[in-house]
Amino acid sequence: MREARKTRRGPGAAYRSGEGGQALVEFAIIVTLFIALISGIVDFGRALNGWIALSSAAREGARLAAVGASQADITAWSRGFSLVSDVDPAAVAVVVDYPDGNDPPHPGDHVTVTVRVDAFPITTPVVTAAFRAAGACTGGGACTIPLASSTTMRVEGSYVP
Repeated sequence: MREARKTRRGPGAAYRSGEGGQALVEFAIIVTLFIALISGIVDFGRALNGWIALSSAAREGARLAAVGASQADITAWSRGFSLVSDVDPAAVAVVVDYPDGNDPPHPGDHVTVTVRVDAFPITTPVVTAAFRAAGACTGGGACTIPLASSTTMRVEGSYVP
């Protein structure tokens, strides 16, 4: 009977000839997907941070409106709280609405403050390319998305500065 030969494998013996290129292709595919994933996480985090800032601005504006402040004061106060990166505070739209129909509102009525940014920029090239491919961004300028948040509170009474 013949005895099977035992072969020793050295440090580089795991690759057969031609498998080095396959590993390089696999690495390139994984790195591309990883970079796309990280870019998406970065832009999603920026958009979430912007939405949280707008949500805080809407809440502060609604609180001010609930105690009877003027529309100009509510708008200025909400814009002061809406510190969204890459967005000019003057571009932030603030809408004050009294859904119960009374203007000025009576105690017990509701007030809704909506804070909106129409053009929040998407910054990473990979996500911008994906948005353009999906048709979400058109034109040659920056790719932007709208962000908005609103808060409704009950009117408590008159404003005392």
